[in-house]
Amino acid sequence: MVYDISNRDTFLNVKKWSNHIKDSAEKDVCVLLVGNKLDKDSREVSFEEGEMVAKECKFLFIEMSAKTDINIKDGFQKLVEQMYTIYGTKTKQEKLNLKKKKNEKKKNCC
Repeated sequence: MVYDISNRDTFLNVKKWSNHIKDSAEKDVCVLLVGNKLDKDSREVSFEEGEMVAKECKFLFIEMSAKTDINIKDGFQKLVEQMYTIYGTKTKQEKLNLKKKKNEKKKNCC
């Protein structure tokens, strides 16, 4: 989930989107909250605010800049490590059950 550190309005929607994720995703879903546009001189959201909301929502957190490639690899690395920690220990049957649940949800959509 990404917000713009130079635009507070984008940050204010994080909790709303967090609730959508909790309502629709598996309980052990991995989410990385990204404060983007670290390259900009002005900011409306502090690092501490982003970190605090991420902790409240039980998300990983990082600030980065897609434009200047700051922390991009680190962000993906954090997410992959968390996914491996959670999903790497599941049995083959558990993984198949997760895949089956996702397919069932798609069939009932719209």
